[in-house]
Amino acid sequence: MPAKNWNSGRSTPASVEFLTARYALVQNYDDYDAALTSFRWPGCEDGFNWALEYFDMFSARNRQPALIAPWDHTKTEYVETSYETMSILSDDLAVGLSELHGCLAGRRVVVQMEQTAQLWIVLLALLKVQAVCVPIHPGLHGEGLSYRADAAGASLVIVDEVHPNHEVLDAFVLPVSEIASYSYPFADGNYAAAVNSQRGTALREFIPASPTSADAEAFGVFTSGTTGHPKLVLHSHRSHSIAHLASLYWNQLRAGERHLNMSSPGWAKFFWSSFLVPLTSGVTLVAPPPEDRIPELGSFLKENQVDTLCAPANILRRIRTSAGSRPSKLRDVTTVGEALGNHTATRFTDDWGIRVREGFGQSEATAILGEFPAATQVGPGLRLLPGYQIELRHEPGEPAARLYYRGASSPSFLRYITDHGERVMETTPDGLQWSGDYAERRSDGSFVLLGRGDDVFKTFGVLVAPAQIESVLEHHPAVLESAVIGRADPVGGYVPHAYVVLREPKTPSTSGPAAPTDATAIMDWANQQLDPGIRLMQCKVVDRLPKSINGKTQRSMIPV
Repeated sequence: MPAKNWNSGRSTPASVEFLTARYALVQNYDDYDAALTSFRWPGCEDGFNWALEYFDMFSARNRQPALIAPWDHTKTEYVETSYETMSILSDDLAVGLSELHGCLAGRRVVVQMEQTAQLWIVLLALLKVQAVCVPIHPGLHGEGLSYRADAAGASLVIVDEVHPNHEVLDAFVLPVSEIASYSYPFADGNYAAAVNSQRGTALREFIPASPTSADAEAFGVFTSGTTGHPKLVLHSHRSHSIAHLASLYWNQLRAGERHLNMSSPGWAKFFWSSFLVPLTSGVTLVAPPPEDRIPELGSFLKENQVDTLCAPANILRRIRTSAGSRPSKLRDVTTVGEALGNHTATRFTDDWGIRVREGFGQSEATAILGEFPAATQVGPGLRLLPGYQIELRHEPGEPAARLYYRGASSPSFLRYITDHGERVMETTPDGLQWSGDYAERRSDGSFVLLGRGDDVFKTFGVLVAPAQIESVLEHHPAVLESAVIGRADPVGGYVPHAYVVLREPKTPSTSGPAAPTDATAIMDWANQQLDPGIRLMQCKVVDRLPKSINGKTQRSMIPV
């Protein structure tokens, strides 16, 4: 693309389309029906690069903080980095990448970095040079690290610093300090001049050599790998940068507020709520605290004046709450990934006065369904997000209706890379894609998720959704979390068996009547709460449940 087209805020026809679609959603945060009926995906037929044609345009002369995070992995102090600074520094980094490695367009680059300001600048720079961003968990090493780098076909791995763990990689490992011409951000004044003064090096403007196809590879994320090596899911600019407008509507973030998302790089949810959605909405993103602060996350939220929190269920269960302890500015809490459970949801409502809103999406897509605040004038329950179409189809011989969907593209991602090579997702003749889940539709139009295709089963002719039994179990005061699986039975087909992790016992000063905590008593209690025809046949207390690297319960790893 000629440089003359990038002189003023990098505005292009595609950026106008994207901005228009974004504006329509934000203006209808409080009117769900209007958002649902009026929204149209931006076409961007001549190409679209979110980092260049939206982020840079939005960030021009924008001194509002985009990020509050440590500057690099050697520091613990949280500092503010403005939208303008991130735009300027990612331009400079993009030039550095191009000079060091030539054309990176279409090449997959693995990024293994802590959640620092430098991480976000690296991701923006990679998008600008049309590389494919594949962030992975910073703690991975050994086989997990080498498998992901090999599966991605990465010839370049960008890291905070080179570590002995990186010796296993058949790729060039590059510390970010060798690319950039700057070292530390400045909170006030002339950003470019302040950064330049450190080394006497003028920051460089990145000029793209060609337009970016909206359907070119842009993002790679590994699934949790519950039954073997994780799959690499490849996304385009359209299937992620554009399609996450649906996630933006579910998150309902407001420019100028502060947002905290508890997701590690390497989770699909990091792209959702730590990158594309918050930086599209104009909020200030707050990086997560250290692991040891999670139980007392409320104090971290208060210290950093956080308005909105998104966290998976396994994190929300660990947060200590008490009556009247709600952080003063916190107005919204959302969760996605697995069912929250009644006990945790009730605790947040009773102690913090906040109804935790659940969402549903996939690594292969974006947010697809979500619960909304009362202001949107719709009741509780998962509802369709703007831009998506949903159909429930009960296939012969299956226990319930399959949840099919279609979003900004069909299929909703480019392809998988697995142990057995590349694979494209199959769709129906009319372009619908099975989510892998079973679901029901309520009379009010909301959806109930019954579970994954390999989790749902029938017992004595009655449909069993493990998540629904788990929700009952987790309402027991002694149960922290649970997992339910179906075991083969010669008469009933399959029968439900439960595994529970117990809460820490209450201290004598806070405990009421002692709750039964042995497995048999818990099972008997649960069977009194379950629907007729569903009966737990066994309950076992365990120290912990098998988890994927992103914290989801792996039912497939429980011995049957």
